[in-house]
Amino acid sequence: KEVLFKVSVTETKKKNVPPVDDELAQGANCSTVEELRKTIRENLSKKKEGEINLNYKKEILDELIRRHDFDVPTSMVYGEIESMIHHEKQDAERRGREVRPEAELAKEFEAKARENVKSVLLLEAIGKKDKIETTDEDVKKAIEEIATRNNLKPEEVTKLYTVREGSMDALKSRLFADKVLEMILEKSTIE
Repeated sequence: KEVLFKVSVTETKKKNVPPVDDELAQGANCSTVEELRKTIRENLSKKKEGEINLNYKKEILDELIRRHDFDVPTSMVYGEIESMIHHEKQDAERRGREVRPEAELAKEFEAKARENVKSVLLLEAIGKKDKIETTDEDVKKAIEEIATRNNLKPEEVTKLYTVREGSMDALKSRLFADKVLEMILEKSTIE
């Protein structure tokens, strides 16, 4: 069977790729193409190092949990489940998804919540033993990094963290955990 279609072209588009030259580099806050390439290489290298470092830290945490079997306070697990449900609801609202029932989420999150609490307790014990602390300077540096990543001023980030209840404490806890994991990583032998 033959079919005849009538088509009208309303518009054509052509991909316009700018030339890789010093003008392009200057648009990316570099003076030359070579500087732009160097910056891109450095950024990719830092990103890869960060990913590798993150994987090592996850492996360390997994191994710590595996080696230290202990019961965790139920109240802490419930608190972590509530926090996870809250984040899930916020994420669903942002993405325009339907929020699943809390009971279903609680059941799904229980094992991960228990693991999270165990991680926190283990890292707190190790950090206390090794006298690790999160300083105001650590918090200031983290806020500056967050501001840079999100194209905000440090003051704006500080305000966001102080307005949201528990956000500053969560940041300090994350920084503390990261310091403990860094210390463990430095002392570890990686095969």
